[in-house]
Amino acid sequence: MGSGFPIPVPALMFQWLDHFIKGVNNGVEKHGFCAFRIEGGTQAIKNAAGHLQAGGSWHEFRTWPPRHMRSTAFYLTPDRGLTTEKSAHGSLSYTYDPTKPLPTVGASVSSGGSVVYPGPYNQVCSSALLPCGTETGPLNARPDVLSFTTAPLDNDLEITGPISVHLWVSSTAVDTDFTAKLIDQYPASADYPGGYAMLLTDSVVRARLRAFRRAGDDYTRLYGIRNQPLIPGEIYEVVIDLWARSNLFPAGHQIRLDISSSNFPLYDANPNTGQPFAQRDLAPLIAHNTIFMGHKHPSHIVLPIRP
Repeated sequence: MGSGFPIPVPALMFQWLDHFIKGVNNGVEKHGFCAFRIEGGTQAIKNAAGHLQAGGSWHEFRTWPPRHMRSTAFYLTPDRGLTTEKSAHGSLSYTYDPTKPLPTVGASVSSGGSVVYPGPYNQVCSSALLPCGTETGPLNARPDVLSFTTAPLDNDLEITGPISVHLWVSSTAVDTDFTAKLIDQYPASADYPGGYAMLLTDSVVRARLRAFRRAGDDYTRLYGIRNQPLIPGEIYEVVIDLWARSNLFPAGHQIRLDISSSNFPLYDANPNTGQPFAQRDLAPLIAHNTIFMGHKHPSHIVLPIRP
């Protein structure tokens, strides 16, 4: 479908119910399995309202994930690159202080008022954004953020489907969080001399609950089994589910992955004590967290590339 494709959600819902519940032969099964908007495909140009004007178009897919999608691993490298080739062995560390969490600038939510701003915000803090306080500047300039980028793309690249981040990590704490953000890094332009780091999707994993891979897990029944504190210094694999996203990275853009341990107030800042959620009688602890890379510990992001 073209860019003007509307989604009459209520009408489609009633058509599906009529067909699959009542047996009405209304042809709804001939429609695509799902409709998805492929974002991006533009340069960093401001619109009349002073915001980046991102492009996009609606498409229907008969299967999900889309047919011909290739789940492709992009590996983190010690020099903060992203590449489809496994890197040499290495590691990068940062210090996470729960009393100074990374502020939320944009999020994959539909509402949040002035506390969590919904949408694909540029990952730059300003005094106009409430979570930033007095902080200004690119979020990945902070010492508690590890930012990994591909080289500028030679050709357009589309991703459509599920995304996940697989990290091999260690911590000095018995519990901590690991957060991930997938970003479309626009090159510098006249309107955005510093480029534009457009947030596409984000998520988090609590290290001691790393065995809960999906929201469908029975949390109450499995909590005692899968509540697994870290042994400081030991290396563990954690998986961060970034759900599904569709985006067209134009040639010249870069794929960027930001790793940290907080994204507040979208996610509660982990105090690193390992205590139950409602129990906060211990003072927050500073955690020194490490991401490992290489053949033995191939930290990577899985992107659904569609030709």
